[in-house]
Amino acid sequence: MQDDPKVAVEIDEYTPDLSEYKFVSLRGRIEEEIDPQKKREIRSKFAELIKEREFSKKIMAALGHDPDDPLACLVEMECSFVWKLVDVTEIIALKN
Repeated sequence: MQDDPKVAVEIDEYTPDLSEYKFVSLRGRIEEEIDPQKKREIRSKFAELIKEREFSKKIMAALGHDPDDPLACLVEMECSFVWKLVDVTEIIALKN
């Protein structure tokens, strides 16, 4: 990432039979968030999203935690990086 921070991020939404779809592609650079308060806020929002959507506990392993760890560990411990998209140079959107 440090040698070439250029990335493309895609966000999509579609029905199972693909009769309806939307997607946005953004090109820019990725950089690590270093502000401790912002990182804590982002981790807290992510933990809340996991709780609200009732995601599997297996997501904790993907984030560097034991699957049996409480969600509070996402906020309190720093087992994964927080990245942000900056300097967006192109946005492409499609919708049927």
